[in-house]
Amino acid sequence: MQHLLIYILLIIKSWSAHLTHAYTTGDIVAAELINQYDFFKSGPYGSTTEGEWFTDFWQSSDGLQFIPKNWPDGINIRYGARIDGIQLFYGNYIGKMHGGEGGRSIRIKLYKGDRIVKVKGRHGIGYRAGIDSLELFTSRGKHFGPYGDEKSGRSFEATPGRTDCALAWIYGRARFRLDGVTFVWKCPKKGGDL
Repeated sequence: MQHLLIYILLIIKSWSAHLTHAYTTGDIVAAELINQYDFFKSGPYGSTTEGEWFTDFWQSSDGLQFIPKNWPDGINIRYGARIDGIQLFYGNYIGKMHGGEGGRSIRIKLYKGDRIVKVKGRHGIGYRAGIDSLELFTSRGKHFGPYGDEKSGRSFEATPGRTDCALAWIYGRARFRLDGVTFVWKCPKKGGDL
């Protein structure tokens, strides 16, 4: 029995070493908790076909859905003439870098209680439909950016459907750059708190 327990622990340790999205299952929230919130999405902006699909929300092979437990409290943006890559930090949960490693890098740190409540940017049209620039606004009046080319493409402004919402996670398409992005906003159910 003791050998079986050790064997099972080794399998779990080996499996968890291959996880790229979270350090522990304590850093994510199971699908049952998703029902405590309302979610809105803004987008997609940019391409819906170029690059590879990505998300910071994921679903296990048995159909359970998981979202980051914490709010985004840090963001890495790589940029030059366009947005090369983006990575969100959710407390101990570190999202993957979506896109390439080119361009300059900026790390934005949000402090406790500060949330992203609006994202402005520009995206290309047609063949070059990547994300050209991003600008972030927080609940405490902070403003970051714009990063990238703020003159090309078509402008967009991503905001949630209500004033009591904030950015929860992102998904989209990326390969060597951020090709397309959708912003997902989390809001309390009526009478609840974020």
